[in-house]
Amino acid sequence: MIVPSEKIVAPVLGILVAIAFEVLFWDVQYALLAGIMAIGVTNTYTLLSEAKEHKNHTTSTIAEHIRKIVDVLKIQNAFFDDKWLNSVFNELVELIKTTHPHDLERVKGVISGSLQNSKEAIGSPMYYEEKNELERMVHINRAVSNTQQYVCAVTFDTNNYFENFWQGVNEDYVTVNLDAAKRGVMIERIFVMSEAVLQPKSKDEKARKFRAIVNSLKKGGENIKIYAVPLERLQQQAQINPVSFFICDGVIASEAGDDKEYFGYFSLNRSDIVEKLRDRFASIKLLAKEL
Repeated sequence: MIVPSEKIVAPVLGILVAIAFEVLFWDVQYALLAGIMAIGVTNTYTLLSEAKEHKNHTTSTIAEHIRKIVDVLKIQNAFFDDKWLNSVFNELVELIKTTHPHDLERVKGVISGSLQNSKEAIGSPMYYEEKNELERMVHINRAVSNTQQYVCAVTFDTNNYFENFWQGVNEDYVTVNLDAAKRGVMIERIFVMSEAVLQPKSKDEKARKFRAIVNSLKKGGENIKIYAVPLERLQQQAQINPVSFFICDGVIASEAGDDKEYFGYFSLNRSDIVEKLRDRFASIKLLAKEL
């Protein structure tokens, strides 16, 4: 009678369990997790069996193997939700596998240094001017995709900014906002448009585009509040700088450039800028009407 090697029992069992889950539930994620857990349980059972024969020698080995199994399960679970983590982890493993032993310690030192630098960067203030408005739009789009609490933003339609921001290269911005609302993010947006555009029955092309954007955003339900204020009214408020701006989660703040005196910027963990823009938002909101 041929007895399968203990080294291949766990992987084979894991594959069989994964296939069974895929057939039964048609869910790749659950199938993979079930397969990994089967491998883990099998390895644990094998180690415990060995412990009966070599108690003193295998006690520490069992603990180490169980810890590694748990770590793998945690990593695999993160893989399903984070494509970036999956990609980086796979590249890291491949790098370690293919690096010449003479270079391996240097590679490990570089990687460890990068991790330490990343840890030190968390929570530190960041501010940079963005001369390219399209790049600033990309940063804002990404910020809304990652926001967890709230977004407050004002769109000033000066120099045709409304159409430049909400259409063209930024067409998916409405979808990004709706996805954030589904996650429970509270979004407040104020549109500062000309009185002609804000007329409900206006047949102006920009007015139609504006109503279409508003109607699309309203699909986010109670988590998205839309306000409007006539541009002409705000132009009478000398203390309000007529440039579009954005804040979210109390950590990100950004303003568009005014095409005259200064470029736009994007900041992270600058509470002073967040407070300044939050006060400006509150002042504009007092003059706005909910749509």
